[in-house]
Amino acid sequence: MSFQSDMAATAHELLTEFGTTATLVKVIAGTYDTDTGSVSNTETSYTITMYEEDASGSDVDGSQVKAGDKLAMISTIGSVQPETNDRITYQGADWMVVDATRENVNGLACVYYVTMRK
Repeated sequence: MSFQSDMAATAHELLTEFGTTATLVKVIAGTYDTDTGSVSNTETSYTITMYEEDASGSDVDGSQVKAGDKLAMISTIGSVQPETNDRITYQGADWMVVDATRENVNGLACVYYVTMRK
């Protein structure tokens, strides 16, 4: 194992111990149907391991992070990368991903950082 994969494994262990599982739903826009006047989207669900907390204090800037948002750290092990407009179902509520970044160690993703909003 490399240092980078050890870091990802350690992050996963901590998130598993102190976090929870949730569902990440990736939405892929379909094509416009002129007969129905709608777009049929394809949704794929993935189980993820994450730790979340309320955005507060200096986190809230009023535009990218607003009061009521949640900040989540998601394990990269066994997860797909979250993207803006994906949905996270957590504790019976749907949260929209408004920002997602990944923390790299020498090019290997160790955790994903997500801002989510109801």
